[in-house]
Order: sequence, then structure tokens, then C-alpha cells
Amino acid sequence: MRYLMGAIMLFSLYSVQGQDTLRTKFFSTEKLGADQIFLAKDPYDNTFVRQDNTLLKLSRYNTTEYTNPSQDTLSQVDLSQANSVLAFYHQSQSLFTLSKDLK
Repeated sequence: MRYLMGAIMLFSLYSVQGQDTLRTKFFSTEKLGADQIFLAKDPYDNTFVRQDNTLLKLSRYNTTEYTNPSQDTLSQVDLSQANSVLAFYHQSQSLFTLSKDLK
């Protein structure tokens, strides 16, 4: 039993260490403006950032933006769905579903 617990702890240590290494490499390659805050990156190599209260989708070829002036500052985005973006506003506890074109 002792060996099993040791093996589990060792495995979890390596998996956490691997995720931190991946995160460090990912952030070191991002080049954002001084007023842009990184939110997420999707599997298609699009970067989602917040600039003021605007959600920007930066791709290799163009930039798409979404603004909701009736809401407070955008807090998070969720890209777990392939064809939609979930935008979360923390202060008003609001969640908006956007298409992949941010409409």
C-alpha cells in the first residue's frame, strides 16, 4: 500500500511539472500589446485577449472583436465548445454564448 501511494504521488508530481513547463513555453511565445490581457488560446492557434472591455480574437490573418457595452469588464472566456465561445462577466454573473466569429 505504501508503494502504491508513493507511485501515485510521484506520477502526480510529474504531471503537474509537465503542465507548468507547457504553460511557461506557451506564454513566452505570446506577443501582446501593453494594454491587452491574455484570456485563452484555441486549438486553431487563435488568441483571445481583452483590451479595455473588448474581446479580441487574434488570428494569423485578421482580428475580430466583440463588445458588450451594457456589461461590466469581461472576466473569462471558455473555448471548450468547438463552435462557440462562452464569455463570462464576473461582477454581473452573466454568461454569453458567442459564435466562433464573435457574433
